[in-house]
Amino acid sequence: MSSGPWYVRLLSGREAGPRDWLTAVAILIAATVLVMATADMGFTRDEGFYFKYSEVYMNWFTRLAQASGPEERSKLLSRKAVKETWNQNFEHPPLMKVLYGLSWQHLGSKRRPLAVTGQGGVAVEGLGLAHGFDVGDEVTLLAPTRLGESPADGTRRMGRAWVRSRTANRAVLDVSEGPGPEELEGLCVAALDGVRTAYLTGCEAGSNRSLQVLSESQAYRFPAAVMWGVLLAALYLLGVAFAGRMAALLAVAMMCFLPEPFFHAHLTCFDVPIAAVGLATLYAFHRSLRSRGWAVATGFIWGLAVLTKHNAFMLPVALLGWWLVAGIPDVRRVGPRSWSLPAFPLAFLMMPLIGVPMLFLLWPSLWHDPIASFGKYLAFHLHHDHYFQYYFGAAYQVPPFPREYAFVKTLLTVPVLVTVLFAAGKVLLFVAPAVTWLRSGRPAFPQGTALESYWGRALFLAVNMAQPIAIFALGSTPIFGGSKHWMLTMPFYCLLAAVALVEALRMGWRGATGLGVPDRPWLATAAAGLVASVVLLPGVDATLRYREVALGYYNELVGGLRGAADARMQRQFWSYASRGALDYVNRTAPEGIAVDFQDALTTGCEMYRREGMLRQDLGCASRRGSPDLLLFDVEERFSEEEIRDWASMDTLGPVYEVEVEGVPMVRVYRKHAGLAAMEHATRSREAE
Repeated sequence: MSSGPWYVRLLSGREAGPRDWLTAVAILIAATVLVMATADMGFTRDEGFYFKYSEVYMNWFTRLAQASGPEERSKLLSRKAVKETWNQNFEHPPLMKVLYGLSWQHLGSKRRPLAVTGQGGVAVEGLGLAHGFDVGDEVTLLAPTRLGESPADGTRRMGRAWVRSRTANRAVLDVSEGPGPEELEGLCVAALDGVRTAYLTGCEAGSNRSLQVLSESQAYRFPAAVMWGVLLAALYLLGVAFAGRMAALLAVAMMCFLPEPFFHAHLTCFDVPIAAVGLATLYAFHRSLRSRGWAVATGFIWGLAVLTKHNAFMLPVALLGWWLVAGIPDVRRVGPRSWSLPAFPLAFLMMPLIGVPMLFLLWPSLWHDPIASFGKYLAFHLHHDHYFQYYFGAAYQVPPFPREYAFVKTLLTVPVLVTVLFAAGKVLLFVAPAVTWLRSGRPAFPQGTALESYWGRALFLAVNMAQPIAIFALGSTPIFGGSKHWMLTMPFYCLLAAVALVEALRMGWRGATGLGVPDRPWLATAAAGLVASVVLLPGVDATLRYREVALGYYNELVGGLRGAADARMQRQFWSYASRGALDYVNRTAPEGIAVDFQDALTTGCEMYRREGMLRQDLGCASRRGSPDLLLFDVEERFSEEEIRDWASMDTLGPVYEVEVEGVPMVRVYRKHAGLAAMEHATRSREAE
């Protein structure tokens, strides 16, 4: 690949060796650790669904594992039982929900309110079978947590107990160390009477299994963090194969510090996982052009993709289009009535032969009435609900949508330097070679090797980069999710930017040595590292600074978040910013009232309570009637609803606001809040 025209060196990588696979593993681990260390954003609306249904699925698996015999197992595998469980959230395949549930079940430490019964007993109630607390398990007894204290503080431990008996939703404990039932009555009930507003939690029982080292929400989010690592590792391997190690590493760094994708890497959702498994499929397909083993691997990895999200069905379509176009130079007439066509990649056979059976075998929702159930799944996405999306002040909920939306949204939410380099990469990889071909007047492509020539490799990048985002140019594809829906475009976007940066570094160093700078390898490496750091720093800063509210990140082209607000662009989605109001709620909410998180689900509110972020005496209200306390997302699509709620709650206005750079993200409304509450809220904001 190194010989030939000047541009050939731009895509003259090599297949990964042992050193590269070790680097990929290191990237996977480092990326996972980084995500888990920064997972402090609020729980989103969609996460509420997957918290719930992952637990539902785990309860079914646990019942199956604990079945007393073949008859009970047959009952659980019957049409009725399977449909009752797996038709819940049939809209998405099961792979990630099962992984989220397994991680939660085995890695998440569960803390549940401790009940001291009137008969002197101690129990944990409100359990599911998958929660643990099985007979014989050791349980840690935890003291109440005051406001300002951490529920995870080891000093809370006041004893231990063993689970004596277990029903479907209740575990009875025998205290083996620490206070007995009567003393617990005083610590856990009497001591809190009348002062519950000063406590985040009451007494709790904590599961104590050896692997349960994460909180519940961390455990739920852990598989997505690993998938972020898989995405970056796959990008590195693909980058090595196409453009070399330096470009691969730079592409990984750019991708890692894109604010919106980094935010999504923390969520118990499907957007990062489908991008990760999708990119892994594309890498495996590229390797399969020379390896039958990789063709089989392509089928298996694509099977994982279709078990993740419906986006996977577009991958073979794009690859088939690439093969037809990239193989044009290989088409030759070999006889009066016969033609020689490019070799048909074996992976095209393996993908349906392996991937489709995986979908039907590993998704219980398709076990009974498979054709009808699969048709229902497809119909849901073909006729998906549209939600409001604001775009330069215009509200879009039904087609036609602006055809340029996805391209402009990307332009405004990617760090500017990365976009500048991406534009340069497009010129270097596509425009300049095309101009060279036209000027030379020679055949543009070699015969017999087109799929793996510069032409085939460049087209592979172009087609697979374009497919996820180009579908939004149809004007009918739902745009409500923003950039998360074309995330698979972004690894290629970053790889093109990295190729341009490597070429700029090479040319810059050549110019420097021409001016007399010593041509020393260590000096070249240091100079390249310095320049790359300057290029990457804005993305690193924006990603870490906006990590909790990254869907509100906009770059300098629109004037940042403040400029986006002035331009009336969508600045949030899914209620994630509500976490910023919890401290205020915990300090000021009257005892026992219900809190409504407006656009989120009660499962998200319940997770805040489980994690000790929301006082346990506060209830979780759904959107029914007039709530006691409302955390309202500041979005233009909710403007009329906000006015109605404001009026129905009989309040003079919000008592608290969560702001980012002066832009309101969440408003807190309290029922019957009069002038005194407004003055108190003003003093609280000034004190902060």
